[in-house]
Amino acid sequence: MALIHNLCEGSYTVEVTDNDGCTTDGSITINQIGTPMTINLMVSAPSSPTSCDICVVPIVEGGYTPYQIFWPVGEPMPCSACPFTTLEVIVIDACGCSISDVITTNIVAIGNLGLTTEILRDLKIFPNPTNGVFTLELMGSSPTASLELYSLKGELISSHNFNNRIEIDIEHLAKGVYMGRVNTAHKVFNFKVVKD
Repeated sequence: MALIHNLCEGSYTVEVTDNDGCTTDGSITINQIGTPMTINLMVSAPSSPTSCDICVVPIVEGGYTPYQIFWPVGEPMPCSACPFTTLEVIVIDACGCSISDVITTNIVAIGNLGLTTEILRDLKIFPNPTNGVFTLELMGSSPTASLELYSLKGELISSHNFNNRIEIDIEHLAKGVYMGRVNTAHKVFNFKVVKD
């Protein structure tokens, strides 16, 4: 028996030859494949209470990898030095299926997204930028939290469970900006960390 993986939607012709040289063929049509793609735009908190720099990273699930990510306003466009009004991202999977999402924001909307100075006081990341190891500390009491670290392409790099404080080693990663998400029982924090 032979198995074929990662076929995209479409019609296929199959020809099989056995050990005696006998050949037969047939066709098959694949109408729907795998899990439909979904996209979630993760937005980082500004680097300081007086700053408006944020990063947007698409977290894509479903479809078939690898994904191609396009920012119609320019490539790459996951980070912005100033608030933008509308930002669109388009993701195309290996089979050519696409999905897009749009986020609209400004200074006021950043607060509406929960990215306020209060949240920045609840989550500390240091040193940031880092040359390898950074510490993440939750202020207040949280019995357990989970941390996910993503590339700007939305690829999950690592995940960890911790209590209030954790050191993360990213020395093996390339220089650049990485996005993180911390989930507690009561809050979700998005952040960015810069590797020098």
